[in-house]
Amino acid sequence: MRAGNVLLVEDYVEVGDVVAEILARNGYAVSKTCDGLSAWEMISSQHFDLVISDLGLPGLDGRELLKNMRKNSIKTPVLLTSGVRISEKFGCGDMSSCRLIYKPFEINEIKNAIFDLLNKK
Repeated sequence: MRAGNVLLVEDYVEVGDVVAEILARNGYAVSKTCDGLSAWEMISSQHFDLVISDLGLPGLDGRELLKNMRKNSIKTPVLLTSGVRISEKFGCGDMSSCRLIYKPFEINEIKNAIFDLLNKK
């Protein structure tokens, strides 16, 4: 995997710690937050190569975070995660810059999604 700067937005500490560990072991610099509002502040003021966000976040959920990014022409790839299956469109639009994976996910599943998103930039 190509190393980069990743923002991880996850409100469950245990899940966030596991994903951060996977990222760090693969050479990524990881910034973490647990809610959508602080994530939006970080995205608005810093460059990230990838945003990994849970859909069900306090304050500003993952869909709204993605919507704000695209509305403000922030084209950073986004990997959305969810513990709940959804049947509706989740706002990705261009699937080359956005993915959705469901929890619990396998380590290889998230690694492959990260690799695909970062290499389609």
